[in-house]
Amino acid sequence: MFSMPLKNGSPAPKSITAWTQASWNDPLYLLSRLGRQCTKMFAEALEDLQLKPRHVSVLRYVSLREGASQRDLVEGLWSDSSSVVSLLDYVTELGLAERRPNPNDRRAYALFLTKKGYQVLAEAEQISERVTQNFFSRLSEEQLDQLRELLQTVTATSPDDV
Repeated sequence: MFSMPLKNGSPAPKSITAWTQASWNDPLYLLSRLGRQCTKMFAEALEDLQLKPRHVSVLRYVSLREGASQRDLVEGLWSDSSSVVSLLDYVTELGLAERRPNPNDRRAYALFLTKKGYQVLAEAEQISERVTQNFFSRLSEEQLDQLRELLQTVTATSPDDV
């Protein structure tokens, strides 16, 4: 059995669901649960910026790949084109990014962050750091680095692969 403190600091109930107990050693279950919890915490923390975690991913990608195309963004975010279009529409409506004609392809647009986009991204990065520190507070810095490396290995992604 395990005991994990709840948000209010009190210990979790001693009884856990049969599903949780049966799946406690399943890495896919644990990663799925971790993903849901992290996404929820990050989404709640981003509410004042009117952003969701996926919007921050768009801002991060475009900030690192100024002039990228929507197609580049689809591949970079491991997403489908219709989702990327709606994400881009939203961040452009907020004035955080803009589509400019692509000088190399008249049928495509190049993506750029606006000054406001860079400012909001900096705020979102600070929020992300706070959520990360809070969520992983039971891990040492070394353990968090190890977790990050393991997750990158599993996803076969490093910053150079993107």
